Amino acid sequence: MSAIAQTTGTLTYGPSAGAGGSGATPAEPVPIPSLFLLPLAVALAFFGYRALRKQGGRQLLGAVLLASGVSLGGISSLHIQDAIAQMMIELNQPNGGTVDIPVSDAIYTNTSGVALQIGTVTAPPSCATSAPADECVTDLTLENGESCSTVYDCTQTISFTSTAPTDATAGGATYDVAATATSGLAVTFSTTSAACSVSGSTVTFDAVGDCVINADQAGDANFSVAPQVQQSFSVALPVVTVTKTADGAEGMMPTDASFTLTRTGDTTNPLTVTYALSGTATVVNDYTVASEATIEIPASHSSVDLPITVLDDEVYDPSETVEVTLSANTAYTVGTVGAVVAEITAPDKRLFVTRSGYVGGLGGIAGADAKCNADANKPSDGGTYKAMLAGGGRSAAPTPSDWVLAADTKYFRPSGVYIAGTGPYVVFSFPLVSAVDPGVGRVWTGLLNNWTAAGSTCDGWSGETLVDGFYGLASRLDILAISIGASSCSGAQYPLYCVEQ
Repeated sequence: MSAIAQTTGTLTYGPSAGAGGSGATPAEPVPIPSLFLLPLAVALAFFGYRALRKQGGRQLLGAVLLASGVSLGGISSLHIQDAIAQMMIELNQPNGGTVDIPVSDAIYTNTSGVALQIGTVTAPPSCATSAPADECVTDLTLENGESCSTVYDCTQTISFTSTAPTDATAGGATYDVAATATSGLAVTFSTTSAACSVSGSTVTFDAVGDCVINADQAGDANFSVAPQVQQSFSVALPVVTVTKTADGAEGMMPTDASFTLTRTGDTTNPLTVTYALSGTATVVNDYTVASEATIEIPASHSSVDLPITVLDDEVYDPSETVEVTLSANTAYTVGTVGAVVAEITAPDKRLFVTRSGYVGGLGGIAGADAKCNADANKPSDGGTYKAMLAGGGRSAAPTPSDWVLAADTKYFRPSGVYIAGTGPYVVFSFPLVSAVDPGVGRVWTGLLNNWTAAGSTCDGWSGETLVDGFYGLASRLDILAISIGASSCSGAQYPLYCVEQ
């Protein structure tokens, strides 16, 4: 009875100042001797029965013994039940002392050998006396061998020891509820709410709504029924949001874009999220994705990444977008309204041949760049172009200086036709995919076939007299596209390669 041990009261006693004390009537002695009368009664009845069966005048003796045994048995039986049901406590200190008062019924017997007087009687917590006829009360005197008793009616209360969840989300997540009763007896839980269900102490979040958990304790022989207490909380849908975590890029070495989908609330179970993809970039042509419609946030995770694998293509598209829009679902609430956009940039540049032809005296590299930006073939989108010439302070190899091609970049005709791409080195590998301009022949370049500057560059593209310049063929796919030979800077008028920056 661990619960009772935690809720005891106390009774103090001491030597009596005088027989009778306050004049209260002592209670009857505890009927413990009746426990010992039962074996005697059985023996008398047994021998009496045997005597009745014998002859020789023993019938009278047998009848007497049998009657005595039955009588003693009846006397003892009147007290056995009470003696077993009640707790026997001895007041055995002649000089007084203190004993515990349990919640259960108890009888206190003076076994000290002297008269004792009851001092204070403190009831167990939350208990009130039911005032038996032989109640132990203050100043009651008990002669040696006399007894008194206590009987209490005890109440109990319940309190929750677990905190109601603040992030309960529907879909099968659980919560372990806990409560204690002041009696120490076990508490049971129940609910009539549609939003949740209870099995033992496990609460399951079934649907959106309010969940009310009832805590009860039915009481026992010592404690009355506890007043029901309740714990309430709301069960909601998880809120799902999406954010862009990285933009992507095309090129010779593409980098991926990515989004992150996040949910609120419990993560016990996985959650499938639906979405739609849009934007100027298209699946298969510009990127791939594991699913175009759904993704699962795993159990025990509050978020998941949605990677967009960017593809390298041969289409001029310097900037595209991928858009993710969350779709409504009965399993969650959409927290991000509208599309979230990731950009896929592409280092796509254009390369054209000038419509006009020029002698080798171009006014230096700066003059050549100016002619590119003023040419009629230049695209009209406001881009800046430079002439692909070696010499006059500009070079591609062995060390690039003011060079016009960029690393890991794709180059296209103004019409969108793919010409070629560069790698980590800022030059083309041959053959080209497409000619720069299949309708044009010689073009000033100042390059040798290893991309170094030729010795003849029209005096750094500033002179025309008695100097030569190297040229290539715009219609070729091979190395001749940049270097085929030298021509007089004053006699020939060749166009220029112009490269977008």
